Order: sequence, then structure tokens, then C-alpha cells
Amino acid sequence: MAESGYGLAGWEWDRRNLSISTGLRRASAVLLRYHMKQWSAAFHAANAASVNNQYFYHYYQEKIDRLNKNI
Repeated sequence: MAESGYGLAGWEWDRRNLSISTGLRRASAVLLRYHMKQWSAAFHAANAASVNNQYFYHYYQEKIDRLNKNI
């Protein structure tokens, strides 16, 4: 197999062409990087929403507490 210059499944194996496994590794790295960016963006959006929700919760909780004291 090595003498003929061909790798697995007849794919030419030389320095100009990527091997199948290298191509798959690169593709999976690109996909992983894409999904990590998506996850990171979603996490930061959820975190910002959580902070805003906490702000509004405390703001309205203080109003409710003041109203309850006046009753």
C-alpha cells in the first residue's frame, strides 16, 4: 500500500492532499469551535437576562414590601 502511494480506500496520500483523518479532524474542530461560540453567546444572553430579571425582581419586591407596610 505504501509503495503505490495510496492510503485507505484508494485515496491518494501525499503532502499536497489532506488525508481523510486530517480532513475529518479539521472539520470537527471547525464544528466544535462554531458550537462553542453559539453556546457562549447563548450563555451570555441567558446570564444577562438573569441579571435583568434579578434587578426587576428586587425592584418590584421593594415596592411590594412598601405596599405591605402601608396596609
